[in-house]
Amino acid sequence: MRNCTLTLKSHPKHLKSKIPAIVCMPSTFCNLTGCTLKGNETNFNAGVISINADLFISETSFKDFKQGAIYSIAKPYNTVMIKDTEIRETGIVGVYLQGEGAI
Repeated sequence: MRNCTLTLKSHPKHLKSKIPAIVCMPSTFCNLTGCTLKGNETNFNAGVISINADLFISETSFKDFKQGAIYSIAKPYNTVMIKDTEIRETGIVGVYLQGEGAI
């Protein structure tokens, strides 16, 4: 995705479900360049959840994700790159990386 805006602001307040904006499934490639992701400051939501996927994020901003901006679990053969990215007002964690493929 390039130069896009994804938002969870329209969700009702105080949902009990945890909702991510983007989920990257195993053996996929996700590329976010120049995007804006906005969470909902009253709900437990996340920006990106990447599970054994190749992930490239650049020039992207994350704001108001009470659960966290980026969660990535990677295998040794996966590539995870995050650069020139702004993360603001996240709750539990800003970025969580696990695995040998993380850079």
